[in-house]
Amino acid sequence: MQKSLTAAQKKEVCLKKIATPFLKQKDLANEYDVSEGMISDILKAKDHWLAVDNAIQANLIITDNILSTKALEFAYLCKEEKFKGSNGWVDDFKKCHNLKQYNIHGEAATVIPNNQEKEIEESLDPLPLISTHSEAIEYYDKLKKEALKQHFISARQINLDSFINSK
Repeated sequence: MQKSLTAAQKKEVCLKKIATPFLKQKDLANEYDVSEGMISDILKAKDHWLAVDNAIQANLIITDNILSTKALEFAYLCKEEKFKGSNGWVDDFKKCHNLKQYNIHGEAATVIPNNQEKEIEESLDPLPLISTHSEAIEYYDKLKKEALKQHFISARQINLDSFINSK
């Protein structure tokens, strides 16, 4: 039976890879006692696992509503039908990730929350709203094509760089 990692561990894997770019996926897999494929999948989705950190670094305000909405989107993608994103879950998530609530005063408090909330939601997760099975398949196929295209472009660039450097 394959071990699974918590969201915190997946975030940790991403941060380790960023801090040490030459660290091999095989070494990470051994450290966490999981398959290389799982590490690869985690690193492919690193933007999702680091979304909260990225928002904090960009000085974006993350509301409870945003946390709940994003969690529900992830649950939907993972086919977790029982997940509700309740206030209790949001509170536990904030405790687990050491997120604090602050009251904003002065000029910062005059920001229109709805506009900013929409902007933050869009910046946290580029996933479209998928409501049917065919839309999910279409989106998955699009991601595969983009990944293959990017891989091909990267491989061509490496070959071109090697050719130029060999002259």
